[in-house]
Amino acid sequence: MIVVVSGSRDLTDPTLVRDALIQTCGTGRGVTLFHGGQRGVDTLAGAIGRELGWTVIVSPADWDLLSTDAGPVRNAEMLCKAKRMAARLRVLIEAIALPAPNSKGTPNFRALCRLLKVPCFVQPVLP
Repeated sequence: MIVVVSGSRDLTDPTLVRDALIQTCGTGRGVTLFHGGQRGVDTLAGAIGRELGWTVIVSPADWDLLSTDAGPVRNAEMLCKAKRMAARLRVLIEAIALPAPNSKGTPNFRALCRLLKVPCFVQPVLP
């Protein structure tokens, strides 16, 4: 299984991220997790994935080159790369979004998931 994670940079509670990952992927090995390398949800998901023995792929945005477009471009590239990998390996792909209220990046991520037909589990992060 391949899972792509996006969400709030302000989330510091690993329990919420762990619960979303386990609900979507279980705890078994053989999962590849993609995230964007930002603080909050991304780095928490990466750490939890490594603890579970998963392969973790970090896809950082190029903020210097792309400025405010960097996040959406990174999200599109990350989802496309994950989708190609899932097709090549013939495994399921899902996305997890953990948005905070008034999140700017996560709505873009969810729209890309719909466009690319990647199922997206949404777990809102409460303040």
